[in-house]
Amino acid sequence: MLLELRIYTAKPGRRDDFVRWFHRRSIPAMEAAGMRVLAERAEPGTDRFVWLRSFAGDEQRRRQYDAFFLGPAWLEGLREEAYDMLDHVDVHTMRIEGHATSEGWSDLACELVAELVPPGRAADSGAR
Repeated sequence: MLLELRIYTAKPGRRDDFVRWFHRRSIPAMEAAGMRVLAERAEPGTDRFVWLRSFAGDEQRRRQYDAFFLGPAWLEGLREEAYDMLDHVDVHTMRIEGHATSEGWSDLACELVAELVPPGRAADSGAR
């Protein structure tokens, strides 16, 4: 399983706008591409918004990234809308292997994996 921890810093005063947008526009588009948002939190007293999503593996992640980032919703407006509200995007991805039980993970192995640059976006473009 791949787990993405995504930490977004909104432009000053725009975090609540971003959170509303995220629920209204981004989540439906991600779900249409097969992505699943696991959890999210706007950090009180800051401009930060933190969220998690998961993928079964590398191939699923690649397919869903392509479906979302090369899809009409992203290319025809979501990208500009998001970057208009965001100052910085920080993404950390972990590969997690092991078995989950009610007591926790057994034989847990984790590693950080290299980030995919979304299709249609240069590594140095968009929010910083």
